[in-house]
Amino acid sequence: MRNLWQRLVDLPHHLNTREKVIALTLGLVLVFLGAAKFKDYVYNRLVELPAAGGTFTEGVVGQPHLLSPISSLDTNERTILSLIYVGLTETTADGRTLPVLAESWVISEDGQTYTFTLKPNLKWHDGQPLTTSDVAATIGQVSDPETKSPFMADWAGVTVEIKDERTIAFHLDAPNAPFLATTDLPLIPIHISNVDLQQNLIGDGPYAFESSKTKNDKMTEVRLKSFADWPGGQPYIDQLVWRFYDSTDNLVKAYKNGQVDSFAEWSSATPNLSGTVFRLPSQRHRLLFLNTARDNIKDVNVRKHLFEGTKLNNLITLKIITQPSLANHPDFVAQLKVWQDQGNTINLEQLDSVALLDRIDSHDYDVLFADIDLRADLDIYPLWHSSQRGAGGYNFAQLDDKETDQKLEEARRTLDLAKRRLLTEEAERRLHDLAVYKDLEQVPVIWHVNNRILGIPKLQYVVDSPDRFADIAHWYIKTRHRPGSSLK
Repeated sequence: MRNLWQRLVDLPHHLNTREKVIALTLGLVLVFLGAAKFKDYVYNRLVELPAAGGTFTEGVVGQPHLLSPISSLDTNERTILSLIYVGLTETTADGRTLPVLAESWVISEDGQTYTFTLKPNLKWHDGQPLTTSDVAATIGQVSDPETKSPFMADWAGVTVEIKDERTIAFHLDAPNAPFLATTDLPLIPIHISNVDLQQNLIGDGPYAFESSKTKNDKMTEVRLKSFADWPGGQPYIDQLVWRFYDSTDNLVKAYKNGQVDSFAEWSSATPNLSGTVFRLPSQRHRLLFLNTARDNIKDVNVRKHLFEGTKLNNLITLKIITQPSLANHPDFVAQLKVWQDQGNTINLEQLDSVALLDRIDSHDYDVLFADIDLRADLDIYPLWHSSQRGAGGYNFAQLDDKETDQKLEEARRTLDLAKRRLLTEEAERRLHDLAVYKDLEQVPVIWHVNNRILGIPKLQYVVDSPDRFADIAHWYIKTRHRPGSSLK
C-alpha cells in the first residue's frame, strides 16, 4: 500500500504536459460528478415545506364602491372583505358548517337555542379584544333595515343573549334548520363607528387592510397584509394585492405580463393563457325578477305571456334595471327583444351597485336582472317569503303568496335534509306557476392562476366566487427544505 501511494505521488513527474492536462480534467470531472451525485442524494431526501413570504396579486374589472362587510353586494368587494372579516363559523361549498372564531356550540333539544363559545384571546386587527359584545352589535346592525344588509332575513325572529365575554346564545322564535349556516355572518367591531370602519376596515380575518391607491378619484389598488394573531395561524403569503382595471382586455394583458397572479371570469374562459385554469360550478344564478306589486304585471296571466313570448291583449311599458356588467348578457338581450317584438315599450337603466340597492329598496322597477348567490343549504326563504318584502328585504319580486310561505316555513322547520329538499322543490314549482322569475343562467367561475402560487386545493365546486379564497391561509409562494426521515 505504501508503494502504491508513493507511485501516485510520483506520477505527475512521469507525465508530459498534455497528459497532465488530461489527468487534471478527468480528476475535475470525477470531483464534479461526485459532488452532483451527493447533492442529488441529499436533495432527494429533503422535504419541501411552505415558507412565509411573497405577494399574491388578484386582478378584477370594475371599481369597489361600498366596502362594507355587512352590506356589499358586489362580488369583487365581497371577495376582498371576506379576507378581512370573518364570522363565528364558515359554510363550505357542500353545506357543512365549520368553526372559525367559535370554539364550540350547543343546540338545544327543541332546536330553538344555539349557544356559542368564542375561542380565547381573539383580537381585532388593531389589537383590541373581540368579544360577544361585538357579535351582538353586528347582529343589531344587520337587523336594522337602514343598513340594507343581505343578512337581515337570516336574523329575523332571533333574540341575542350575551352570557359573558366568550359565551353568547341565540334564541329563535321557531326551529330553523338552516340557522347554523347563518352564523358565518362577518363580524364588525363595536369600538369603531361605521364611518371610521369604511375608512380603516378594521377586521378580524386572516388578512388586515394595509393601504389603497387611487388615481383620478378611482381606486386602483387595495393591499392587505397577513394577520399574526389569526386563530388559525398566520398565513404564509405576506401580502395580498387587488388591482382594478377598466376592461377585461386590460386585465388579461396584465395577467400575461405577470402584473397579476390570478383573475376570475364568469361563464366563459379567455383562451391560450398560461397557468392553471379552474372551472368551478357555482350557486350563482342570473335571474329575471318580475315585480308582482306593479299594476302592469300584477296579473299572473300577463307575467306568463311575458315569459312565454305570446301576444298580450294590452301592450305595456316595462321599467327594467340591472348593472352595466349584465346589460349585454346574450340571454337578457334576447329576452328584451322578445318583449319588444310583442310590441311592449322597454325602458332599461344600468345602475352601479349603490344606485341599484337604492332602487331595489324603493321597489321602483317592473323587472330586475341580477346575479343572485343562492345558499348551499337549500334555504330560499329570504328571496320569496312575504315577510321579506319590506325595505331592506330580498323578496325582489314582492311576492305575497300564502302557499309559497307555507312551504318555505315548513322547510325551515324540517331537520331532515331529504324532506327539506322536497319542500323546496314544491315551493319552486309554485313559483314557476306564478311566473315571478326566470333563471337565465347558472354561472360557473373560471379562475386563472399563475403556477407560482402553491398550495391551492383541487376545488370542484364553489357557492360563490369568494369561496376560491376559503383556504388561502395555507397557500404559499416561497418554500424551504428540511431533511426527511431517511437522511442519516
